[in-house]
Amino acid sequence: MKEAAAKGDADPTEVAYLTDRVAINRGRRQTYGTQISCADGRAVTKPMVDPERVDERRRDVGLQPLEEYLAEVGKMCAADDL
Repeated sequence: MKEAAAKGDADPTEVAYLTDRVAINRGRRQTYGTQISCADGRAVTKPMVDPERVDERRRDVGLQPLEEYLAEVGKMCAADDL
């Protein structure tokens, strides 16, 4: 799928989500911070590789900054607490 994305035949953001989901399901750390959970009404990321550079990696594949993503998902987490 990464090769397809490099050729423009697949969406790089979908590759990022798939990459992270597979990593988390295998007990590894994610690369792009796409896999989150809700805790106490807010969104939190599952473990990440090199979290200090996650926004660079997200930008490279066309994802919004992690803080913005967490704020959006956090609204759903807060709504679930109602």
